[in-house]
Amino acid sequence: MSSTSAAIVANTTTRVAIGGGDIARKELLAALHVGKTVTYIAADMNPQTARDKAQKKGLPETTDFTGSAHTALAERR
Repeated sequence: MSSTSAAIVANTTTRVAIGGGDIARKELLAALHVGKTVTYIAADMNPQTARDKAQKKGLPETTDFTGSAHTALAERR
């Protein structure tokens, strides 16, 4: 987690996210780990933006537009 994300988690009591990718996932899980309140609202990513990101990273074309934050938090339910 970046120093900025660590500072955000350390200096907030509640985290609210609407959708989210890898950075949001790391921040939300870190907040949960230290006992902070997390509110997550599912929201799909822009499909074209998600495809472009995957292509730039050399990954297969994206078919799931929920984001990694959704996947991580859905597993915790």
